Amino acid sequence: MDSQEKIIKDVEVIVRKIKELYDLAYDWAESGDTDMDAYQKDVAAFKKRWFKKTRAAQIKEMIDICADNLKEDLYRAFGCNAETNGEPRVQ
Repeated sequence: MDSQEKIIKDVEVIVRKIKELYDLAYDWAESGDTDMDAYQKDVAAFKKRWFKKTRAAQIKEMIDICADNLKEDLYRAFGCNAETNGEPRVQ
């Protein structure tokens, strides 16, 4: 999967999360008969579905992705082959 496909997949996931969060907040705000317990139950279900990783794991994953992207960009910028063993060799 190339970086363009990853970006598209990430955007699709974000859009689904935002829609579900919007629906959750809108339903709760519009319904005067919904009590705090029902809202907290819905929030818990939302978090269980979407936030399966701890915050530390999410941050580590973001750092790893950024580091990988930076490495690929640097290899490309300096004309190095990323698939060699040990030190990259200039092509």
